[in-house]
Amino acid sequence: MSFDRLRLICEISDAAKGYLDFVEEWDAKDQSLHVNLQDHNNLVVELQNRKQEPYDANPEITLVNQVPSVRLANACESVSHLVYSMSEIAARFANKVSQVFPASFNALRKKVRDGKLDHTVVAALGDLQWYEKVREIRTEWAHYSSPFVGIDGEEPSIVLRSFRSKDDRVHFAGRVAFKVEELREWATAAFRTIDGLADYVFRHHLLHSFDLKKVIGQPVRDSRGFPIIKDGIIQTEEMTIAEYMFRHKILERCADIDTWSKELGVSASELRVALKDVQGLTGPLPDGTIIENGLYLEQPVLEACSWLRNRSIQ
Repeated sequence: MSFDRLRLICEISDAAKGYLDFVEEWDAKDQSLHVNLQDHNNLVVELQNRKQEPYDANPEITLVNQVPSVRLANACESVSHLVYSMSEIAARFANKVSQVFPASFNALRKKVRDGKLDHTVVAALGDLQWYEKVREIRTEWAHYSSPFVGIDGEEPSIVLRSFRSKDDRVHFAGRVAFKVEELREWATAAFRTIDGLADYVFRHHLLHSFDLKKVIGQPVRDSRGFPIIKDGIIQTEEMTIAEYMFRHKILERCADIDTWSKELGVSASELRVALKDVQGLTGPLPDGTIIENGLYLEQPVLEACSWLRNRSIQ
């Protein structure tokens, strides 16, 4: 995932720039939102199975347990706040990396709407209607009213009141209702956009700011990624930033035919034959990779030549 690569690269960035602090807060919101959405399914089931019984003094009146409805309403309100907050932190991080981006997500959305950003940024962000809808919902719930969740058939619906200003009633005018599942879909769309922003900032700004030959210290890790500790001391090793990026799959290794031939233990002529009709050998290459003519990406080479490698091992 692009966000994972963003975090890894920020871990070796200049601490004075504060990139990692922003990414860690961004990550915390991301995790909270994922957990919240996972809880939705159980809350919906609880609402569908809520206790209902006739009022003993008048059987025409049904008493309904309101707690499941309140719990689901709280979860939905939390989703609106988390989506909004995650978006704001992501925008502030992007602005900290490059002034191309405004420091608020709403300002970023307006720039997209007005055609004031490069088409590559617009493509990375995708459709931003999810943000417009969630922002409008969050404005209502944060400043004017509370959510109410009811059952329409078997599917829970959210009632959204309309006490906010006219300018903030664009997607939802008047007293309206929408499905809980729709709110989940808008939150899922938020993940796609925010990951797209992370990937764009990573590829087009952060990646080019590093000296790939610089040597850095890193903890030695076991096969599961945990640091190796001996006598209370974390074991460390030195590597270049390029090696760090290759190890963590931030960049994909590339080399010419002769280099791959030596590394795989097969002849260059056999390698050329094996790679003759293979697609994707030379692109798209990760931005920031040092490229010269005739270099081939690691993964397609390894996949295409697995039988050659197995034979050389035997």
